[in-house]
Amino acid sequence: MSGRLDSRTFRDARFEDARARGNGWQSHSVLRALAILELLNRSPRPLSSSEISRSLDLPKSTTSVLLSTLESAGYIHRDEQERHYSQSLKAYGLGLALLNHLELSRRAMPVLKTIAASQGVTAHVAVLDGDQALFVNKVDGEGQPCCDIYPGRKTNLQCTAVGKVLLAWMNDEQRREFLARHRLIRHTNRTIATAEELGAMIDRVRQRGYAVDDQEEELYVRCLAVPVFGPREEFHCALGITGSPRDIRASNFKALVEYLKHMSGKLGATDEMSALCTTSS
Repeated sequence: MSGRLDSRTFRDARFEDARARGNGWQSHSVLRALAILELLNRSPRPLSSSEISRSLDLPKSTTSVLLSTLESAGYIHRDEQERHYSQSLKAYGLGLALLNHLELSRRAMPVLKTIAASQGVTAHVAVLDGDQALFVNKVDGEGQPCCDIYPGRKTNLQCTAVGKVLLAWMNDEQRREFLARHRLIRHTNRTIATAEELGAMIDRVRQRGYAVDDQEEELYVRCLAVPVFGPREEFHCALGITGSPRDIRASNFKALVEYLKHMSGKLGATDEMSALCTTSS
């Protein structure tokens, strides 16, 4: 395919709207960089700097700086002979990771609905995102007060049940690096506040196969979580429940742990989950 590109084909309407609405709180550089990535993603062939500049109606000098920055960060690749640009595997990887999370969200929904309906609690699934837990999906039980949990929310690891599971199933190097660099923030008087306490907690979670948040992030909120493994025993994510101390209590605690482990097995016991684990690792 050759010839002049149709700028209307590649110019993203959202980029144009955001640029028109810019009131000082938006970064035009970020919007333009994202527009370049979207343009390269849609193009059937690599593009030159002048084609990108023309298609997005950007000054050549601005285009050059943005391309250099994206190339240095590893998100685009430049052919040295033709001096044309294309998306790198790193950029494609961002989209792939998002698709994996969306697929996990879809696959988890029936399990979460079953847990929430049968136990009257909020059920959720979370993955590791940097140094935090990322909630991928959640379902509230009938009459369950609205918790501060929603898809896309991130939270600290040491004060949540899902976060403790994610910590416990890090590899040794990841865990050492986390403990070395992470500042433990106290949310309530029950929050783990020292690296020594956190290390001991991680060992207990690994041994028992579950984690508890007993009002450590928020008072009057108790959580329980278990790991989810693929069919080849590869760790994938954390499955948890959240409720009040009346919902998760001493008299039903053991039964809830066994039930949650059973449901985590249902979520993880397919080859499709194994593919998710392999792709997202």
